Amino acid sequence: MSKSPHARFVLPLWTNIRAFAGFDQPATPMLWTRWLYLRALGLLFIVIFGCTLKEQAALAGSQGLMPAADYLAQIAQESGSAWSAFLRAPTLFWLDCSDATMLVVGWLGVIAGVALTLNLWPRLALFSCWVFLLSFVSTWQAFSGAQLDGLMLEVTLLTIPFAPRGIRPGLGSAPWPVALFMMRWLVFRVMFESGLVKVLVGDPTWREFTAMEHMYETAPFPTLFGFFDHNMPQAYHVFEILLTYVAELAAPVLAFIAGRKGRWTAFFSWTLFQAGIQLTNNFGWLNTASIGLGLLLLDDPMLKQLTGWLRLDRFLPFPLSSTPSLPVSLFRRVLRRTALVFLWVHFFFACFYLAKTLRVKVYDLNPHLTALVNAITPFQSVHEYYLYARVKTDRMQVEFIGSNDDGKTWRTYP
Repeated sequence: MSKSPHARFVLPLWTNIRAFAGFDQPATPMLWTRWLYLRALGLLFIVIFGCTLKEQAALAGSQGLMPAADYLAQIAQESGSAWSAFLRAPTLFWLDCSDATMLVVGWLGVIAGVALTLNLWPRLALFSCWVFLLSFVSTWQAFSGAQLDGLMLEVTLLTIPFAPRGIRPGLGSAPWPVALFMMRWLVFRVMFESGLVKVLVGDPTWREFTAMEHMYETAPFPTLFGFFDHNMPQAYHVFEILLTYVAELAAPVLAFIAGRKGRWTAFFSWTLFQAGIQLTNNFGWLNTASIGLGLLLLDDPMLKQLTGWLRLDRFLPFPLSSTPSLPVSLFRRVLRRTALVFLWVHFFFACFYLAKTLRVKVYDLNPHLTALVNAITPFQSVHEYYLYARVKTDRMQVEFIGSNDDGKTWRTYP
């Protein structure tokens, strides 16, 4: 007796979607995967705040190119109240904007990254990283606003309810299904939206498979590998574009509907794609963060399988056991429900930006909705992802030059 189409197609599809969204726990545990992802995120924050300590004085310090104190003073003058000024630029530096305070906040960010790496109070460490990074991003003006800053802020905020609770939680109890869904929904959006805009914007270089012939000439500071990549034959550049479409369009759909096989395809194609960009271009920590985010496509059985393929299972055993859930107090129940409301509100705004990527004229909708979107924009924690929707065939770049002999000799800053 043949099975009905519902039994052959719809039920397996629904099962795969539930598994992707994390609503089939504890059938597919995420303890070790989450543990590994959080360690990678902690190491990344150490790098981020380390770079901030190095660059802050020159960019936004009192003697910097665009002093943050002057910027905040201008906002305060234009705003009607301290609260409205804060909403325009949410930063700790309203309390004090001296170079010493910025240095302290940068070091606190490094400490928070170390704490997250060492699995010390991960939720507090994540919240601290979000507050400190937002404080810098909100005051860096022209040196901020890139997608890598927004990605890190959104990732960090959504990871807070996904992380285990407690001061030294170990593996912790199973992730909250809604929190896991929001993390994987973010992975899907980062992948799919980036590919979607390449098709919908209609840039001829993507349509004609010539994008990579210009990419390495106009990308920001291509590496030595980028130079060699640029000189590869056209057939190789066509392969790169096909990999881009697979990693950003086919892979997220397969991850969503095709179960573990689809997530394996998405994980490997996404990792290969991002590693190639990291080796040939300089987008800071954007691609490294994207690789770390791709770990969330895996679950513990898949991670165990991966260590077996790499012959690391002797050294990295992954026992698939779950820590019992801790008792929940009244305060934590209230906090949990508040977090639930926040996650679904964030999901709504993420759908708003996805609709925008789909070319829906979202800003022509209800004016109250538009006002609400504009109100949350300064917090930079929900975004659309559209990197390289168009590939420039030429690029104009700002160059800083200086003189230490009263203008007789000018040299370019490295």
